[in-house]
Amino acid sequence: MALDTPVTFIIFNRPEKAEIVFEQIREAKPRQLFIIGDGARASKPGEEATVALGRHIVSQVDWDCDVQVNFAPHNMGARRRVASGLDWVFSNVEETIILEDDCLPEPSFFPYCEELLDRFRTDERIALISGNNHLKGKKVSPESYTFSGTGHTWGWATWKRVWEGFGGEHGLKDSWTKAERTHILRQIPSLTWRISFGRMLKHAAHLDAWDIPFSVHCQERGYVSVVPEVNLVTNIGFGVGSTHTKFESLTLQSPSEPLEFPLRHPTIIEANHYRDAVETRLFFWLRFSYPFRHPVDFVMRYVRYFLLLVHSKRTGETGALPPVGTGSKH
Repeated sequence: MALDTPVTFIIFNRPEKAEIVFEQIREAKPRQLFIIGDGARASKPGEEATVALGRHIVSQVDWDCDVQVNFAPHNMGARRRVASGLDWVFSNVEETIILEDDCLPEPSFFPYCEELLDRFRTDERIALISGNNHLKGKKVSPESYTFSGTGHTWGWATWKRVWEGFGGEHGLKDSWTKAERTHILRQIPSLTWRISFGRMLKHAAHLDAWDIPFSVHCQERGYVSVVPEVNLVTNIGFGVGSTHTKFESLTLQSPSEPLEFPLRHPTIIEANHYRDAVETRLFFWLRFSYPFRHPVDFVMRYVRYFLLLVHSKRTGETGALPPVGTGSKH
């Protein structure tokens, strides 16, 4: 059965990842597909061919679909390219499911987003439908999803009303005063994300990221986000070729699993603080215990990270140097 909700696919220079994710989009058969692509960097010899290969892969649409593309002729960077691309998408549609080329969705992700985009279309309390759950199988609710004060965008869906409220490309910001950062962080219930996001806010000017200012906007508005009871999207982009996830995270590499239908809906729309507390405890436990439980793998993750970090500094990549060990891409 074809998917009625438009899908937006964001690609750049990892055709092997894009091909894997595109196969899942092909299985979903959206009736409308928007493809956003950044241009090659002049400082990267051979990247033009890699970018061209990715664009060729996603041109292989073999189902009944209205395909629209927005490919930048020159490199704009992740911050401006994603923001301007979503501005373009929302000039055409009222809502969309959004996937980047390293976000591999489980098939039930698509009907989950479609149903909840419709259910909460006019609910001004809700910012986005997230496909991410990093509780490693821990159940915090008998329903199919819950609500959180933080929303993760490794596979997500939202509405034009939210994106336009943010301001799109014109809403991008990369610096906040210490007082502003303190105010923003006080609104994040999860201690783990408060620490991680605090680092990102402090170094935002050096991170080529659109989602930091978007997350700030959602926090300032007091939005909640829909979070599935199981993880529906796996990030397959850690390590080589990544922008913000060069360290192979101890907490955010979560396998996906199918969500059961029909969906079981919560009766109250409010942030589930128990869920945020469970996430905080789990993340601290994983970061503390992993080196003892898997010492060889832990050491090799850092070896690979430092090699990539040295390479990034030599090549002058931006947005490639998160604080050691956080593994965060927000």
